[in-house]
Amino acid sequence: MTQDQPQPSRRSRDRAGSHAASKLTDEQVAQSLRDELRAVGDWILGVLNAQPGWESMDVDLKPQGGRMWLRITEYRGGRELPGTVGPIKPGSSVLRRINRLQSLSYRPGRGTWLSTVVTVTAQGWPSPQYSFATRHNFDERPPQLGEEGAYQLEDGLEHLESFPRTEARVPDWLGALAAEAGHTIQVLAPEAEAEADPEGTVNPRLREAIAGFAAAPSDAALIEVMRNCTAGDLLVDATGSDLIRTQTGELSPESQIQLQSFAEPDGTRTLAAYTAQTDAQAMFHAAGQDGEPVLLRQPAAAVLELVAADQQYHHLILDAGAASCRIPRRQIEWLLSSPRNDVAKNGLLMDSVPQVLSGLMAANGVLLLGVRPLENAQGPEDVEPVWAKPEEGQDADTLLLFTSAAEVAALDPTLEIRSAAGRDVLRYALGTGASQVCVNARPPVATFAMDDIRSILDSVADSPADSDDSSEISTPVVSLEDHPEDVVVEEDPGSATGINLKD
Repeated sequence: MTQDQPQPSRRSRDRAGSHAASKLTDEQVAQSLRDELRAVGDWILGVLNAQPGWESMDVDLKPQGGRMWLRITEYRGGRELPGTVGPIKPGSSVLRRINRLQSLSYRPGRGTWLSTVVTVTAQGWPSPQYSFATRHNFDERPPQLGEEGAYQLEDGLEHLESFPRTEARVPDWLGALAAEAGHTIQVLAPEAEAEADPEGTVNPRLREAIAGFAAAPSDAALIEVMRNCTAGDLLVDATGSDLIRTQTGELSPESQIQLQSFAEPDGTRTLAAYTAQTDAQAMFHAAGQDGEPVLLRQPAAAVLELVAADQQYHHLILDAGAASCRIPRRQIEWLLSSPRNDVAKNGLLMDSVPQVLSGLMAANGVLLLGVRPLENAQGPEDVEPVWAKPEEGQDADTLLLFTSAAEVAALDPTLEIRSAAGRDVLRYALGTGASQVCVNARPPVATFAMDDIRSILDSVADSPADSDDSSEISTPVVSLEDHPEDVVVEEDPGSATGINLKD
């Protein structure tokens, strides 16, 4: 149960330790987050008691019960070695850094992370270079790390008191706990998110992902950006173009379009696109141009396809001049090379169940599965699909389906991928014994009971998409594990991060 509450006053949003990002620009927030992450990473290196030669350390962090809980896991030679588990000592200097890392990540209405994992990677022993990355958990029920006990309703309510959200952003599991206890969760009004965005924001979720990448560049953060590029819109600067409109207001094929791009020192060219009108205008004026830019609003997927099709572009930069993300052409080509279901993905973005179902059931629709090889697998068919992680003590009953390869990679980049017609994948799901399916593993998602899926499939007329053997799912389209070179973070030379990135 939820109930709207008045938006926090400016004073409450600005108080230290609650909403530290409220007075900062996106670029300043990203820089501050990088500084705090490095400080936390340096503290981790200072307290580690490990023999040289380790490859990476995962440090789980979770505020709960007035303490900051920590769990360290060491990775060495392909082995996972459990380490220290317990609360960080009160008064430790790192607590302020971690609290600020959480506070800076807050966005009005959207909230901040409930738990996070800081990954420290070491390369080049015996004198390694260290890099730091984070994997924030905004929505899942935080895991139990040690003796602190399971994350309870009281913990979630305490979190929301400091970092309030809109009803749409309250995690389902927390809402269920509140309903079971008969408790009403205080939430912000739905417009709180939009009011916090810059003027003319056209793709809030993608903007959020870009800010996350700018704050902590990593492979995972880049994949998060890419998966959000398959839905929603982007703005491109078409100043100087000869635009001819049809009677319906659409651009005529006779238009001569010139888009804003940047020449790089190495001779390559980068296309620019924006998630907000204010960023596009700021970049236009920073170039010393008079007047106002001519901005075209295009589907984000269409902008990706433009970069892939036009050989003059080697990169796409999103939100240049602010907290930005640069995507190399080869990664765009990787994303576009595998099947996608943009109709269903856009339906998820718009919270439109009819559009999601339309995408799933369309004659030309496609769905993907993430799979792992079975133990003692003899061939590519010896795999098992991934399921949503169940609550502790319960069996997995929710089969995960995906709308793109990037959605699979966002869950686990080591997964192999299978694809087939959407109806065939849903029929396959019926045979797995699942009680429900969940479309995508990272928000926005949609869950459907198998009884509903069965009814809809029964109502769909036969079409060329139907097959005689619906249990056959095609061979892998792409495996990120097989193509690690296709998922490499490139640092934007125009925005120094101070973090060591992979070459």
